Amino acid sequence: MITEQLKVTVISHTHWDRTWYVPFQEFRIRLVRLIDNLLEILERDPNYRCFMLDGQMIVIEDYLEVKPENRARIKKLVEEGRLHIGPWYVLADEFLVSSESLIRNLQLGHKLASELGEAQKVGYTPDAFGHIAQLPQILRGFCIDTTIFWRGFGEEAENLGNDFLWRALDESEVTAVFMRDSYSNAANLGYPLRWGDTSMMELDDAMALRQIKERVQSLAQSSKTGAILLMNGGDHAEPQPKLPEFLEMARSELKLDIRQGTLMEHFDLVKAASLPTYQGEFRWGKHAFILQGVYSSRMALKQRNTEVQNLLENYTEPLSAIVYTLNGKYPAGLIWTSWRWLLKNHPHDDICGCGVDQIHDEMMYRFDQSQQIGEVLVRDSFRALAQKVDWSAQEGYPLIVFNPCSWKRRDVVEGEINFSSQDKTSEDFHIVDELGEIVPLQIFEKEKREWFEVLKPNIKRVARIAFFCEIPSVGYRIFWIKPGGKDSQRESQIQLRENGAENPYLSFSINDNGTIDLRDKETGIEYQGLHLFEDTEDAGDEYTYSPCLNTHTVTSAGATARISLLHKGPIQCVYRVDFDFPIPEGLTKDHRERKANLVSLPITSYISIYSSKKGLFIRTELENRACDHRLRVHFPTPFKVPKCSADGHFAVLERSWQLQEGKDWAEKPSPTMHQREFVDISDGQCGLAVLNRGLPEYEMIPAEGGVAITLLRCVGWLSRGDLLTRKGNAGPPIEAPGGQCQGNHVFEYACIPHKKTWEEILQEARAYQRPFMLGRADEHEGLELENRALLNIMKYEPLDHQIKSPVAGGPLPSKNSFLNVEGEGVIMTALKKSERRSGLIVRIHNTASHPVEATLRFYKPLDCVYETNLNEERKKRLETEGNQVRFEVRANGLLTMEIMY
Repeated sequence: MITEQLKVTVISHTHWDRTWYVPFQEFRIRLVRLIDNLLEILERDPNYRCFMLDGQMIVIEDYLEVKPENRARIKKLVEEGRLHIGPWYVLADEFLVSSESLIRNLQLGHKLASELGEAQKVGYTPDAFGHIAQLPQILRGFCIDTTIFWRGFGEEAENLGNDFLWRALDESEVTAVFMRDSYSNAANLGYPLRWGDTSMMELDDAMALRQIKERVQSLAQSSKTGAILLMNGGDHAEPQPKLPEFLEMARSELKLDIRQGTLMEHFDLVKAASLPTYQGEFRWGKHAFILQGVYSSRMALKQRNTEVQNLLENYTEPLSAIVYTLNGKYPAGLIWTSWRWLLKNHPHDDICGCGVDQIHDEMMYRFDQSQQIGEVLVRDSFRALAQKVDWSAQEGYPLIVFNPCSWKRRDVVEGEINFSSQDKTSEDFHIVDELGEIVPLQIFEKEKREWFEVLKPNIKRVARIAFFCEIPSVGYRIFWIKPGGKDSQRESQIQLRENGAENPYLSFSINDNGTIDLRDKETGIEYQGLHLFEDTEDAGDEYTYSPCLNTHTVTSAGATARISLLHKGPIQCVYRVDFDFPIPEGLTKDHRERKANLVSLPITSYISIYSSKKGLFIRTELENRACDHRLRVHFPTPFKVPKCSADGHFAVLERSWQLQEGKDWAEKPSPTMHQREFVDISDGQCGLAVLNRGLPEYEMIPAEGGVAITLLRCVGWLSRGDLLTRKGNAGPPIEAPGGQCQGNHVFEYACIPHKKTWEEILQEARAYQRPFMLGRADEHEGLELENRALLNIMKYEPLDHQIKSPVAGGPLPSKNSFLNVEGEGVIMTALKKSERRSGLIVRIHNTASHPVEATLRFYKPLDCVYETNLNEERKKRLETEGNQVRFEVRANGLLTMEIMY
């Protein structure tokens, strides 16, 4: 029953999937026509109050690229409050992109919106496939105190209602609105279809009135505030010019307090009520599909995304910022161009891998563009840094090693060193530090490669090496290559065993079937049968995993592995394990069971142990020749515990394997869950962490006390309607053969046994994603000269040969830390130049569940330091002393500082 107490706000909008079941350009043609029409409606009819362009600025960017002449029209409507834009650049999937990328996303969205007026201050996330626990903290960092979403609720929805306070792990809160009946609950008023093309249908005013009444009554049943939100729009939906007339009819005939308005106006009504509070993530599918199978669809996309994010966040931005403090030059435009290419891959239909093949092929091009820019900027920054360093302490070729982490770190550095073809040093050499002490060195291989120097073919010698070293936090250290082998091949701490090895921390052996038995020497705990491969059918689609009615799983337990010792030296021991894994070639036509015919998956794993490092480090290569299956690797433990700890976004989250019942849910609860950099199983006394590079899906296996990490999930449909795990289609039922992921794949992961809990391996997990960077400090002219030559020749300009060679006498010492952060559990997540002023931005995350006092030391005296929000707007000045600043970070909190020096 409609009562006078209800206040109804109608939001006119469109939800714009940039790509999905058709490629970008086809959708953009529709977008251009839609915005052309929208501008005419808003300019013609003052009673059509306002329209929301989906909360993402890329919609306007894509439009103005085609019709730049309409920029002034859009700006006028934004300034008048008729057109609502931002705050995001793109509506990203929250789980499958990095924490820092979400911040860059909001920064760019705010920047672009400010050029046209101002950003809508609402955390609009209408269609993301679940929501991270720390989203409220991120939003509050941009002065956004509201959010609105559709997917993710489980049984908690019944207690919370439509409106509640959502609390982040650091206790910051936003007012949240749950769109119980989706972001299109009042779409296509006056038409029988809520979704789809209505252009050939006749508009029915009476039907529109009935629809308004029915939807208000439905939402009123779960409303505890009396504020009702109707969303007049949907996927690629056109504006409805007659909406003001429909609302006038509703006011007159239904006696309903209803108006076309804004999300902020609706939130003003909600905030006036007393609201319940919820803390945590949203990853359930009671009222809407949650589609968590996307964590493993088209896994290559996730791996490339992780690779490029890591490049920009941990190398491109920090190295560019460091060099900026030395020469005053910062390539902000290029860095943002790289981010722009990457962020265009973050909308959920893109990064989730749930579109037609062409859109995912085009994603690889965008990854390439972002990566090319990022890598060149890293190269140039590395060269510029090397020119500023004094490497005259020793004779020989100087090597520079960079540590991107915010703590002093002893670790292995691996890389390739180039020598000229005439240089005899490449035949036999050793490495020393700044004191002339010989550094234990392992040389894996040497080879000759052809390259081009000023358009002339040449030969260079390349040596792949590894050595252990201690590098200052966010800093570097110089080492020197000297001729002669000397005593660099010292006795290793690695002792070989039969098909295995041990170091001071652990021992392992490889079983006949290729699985691994591992013993932690510190705790005495033994882990047996690690690295077992499991393959099962997947009768699902790009959104959701589903077994068959007649399920059939095979494992590598009966495999016969070929085990060989590939490398043995003072730094690293590598075993190669090969076996053929026969699995069913696909599913029967009716998708009820797997075919009887088998195909063999050739699998090769390289298992590494280091002399002074805890853990086993694994690289697996395979060729996928089968269809409709899911391939995982298992890491069982002796612990029978109900929960695991999974790395998340500015958080490490406890998750239980015990799921909600899910009776009558739209989509059954999924045992597969999301991780970022690691998942950890521990009984509180000891545990096993499994690290990964770009493999975001895991499942806790209670019978094994361990976890399974998904390597591949191979399906051939965008959506199907016959899954056992979901009711109906999640998208158009279109074939997507690229989702079968045929061909060669490479996966990298590691396992680290430890005492106590995940806190013990946090730095190791972060370091695994951020390896030391190695290069010759004197090798910074060749490629630059080559590229300049090509460029100048193409421009028909004479070559400039007056390029000065570097000298070994820069102002910086041979070992230096630019920035150091000390404090229990605090990690630096960003180092970049400020967007607003001339200082640097440093962001700190407190991983502890209690407040932590910390200290930041800079390599130069500090003029002043300000705490800022995530949009880099100053909040308050912090007290400094010389080159350091002390501060407190709240539990599970972020602290962003602007450093002026």
